[in-house]
Amino acid sequence: MATHASEYPWSSYQSNAIGKEIALITPHSESLNLG
Repeated sequence: MATHASEYPWSSYQSNAIGKEIALITPHSESLNLG
């Protein structure tokens, strides 16, 4: 178990929370609309 999503290597946290581009992850259109 990880204490934070950023510590879990298979989490989409890096992409969805801080905007890191990861080739395997498609950004959610609703998240993109938030700004």
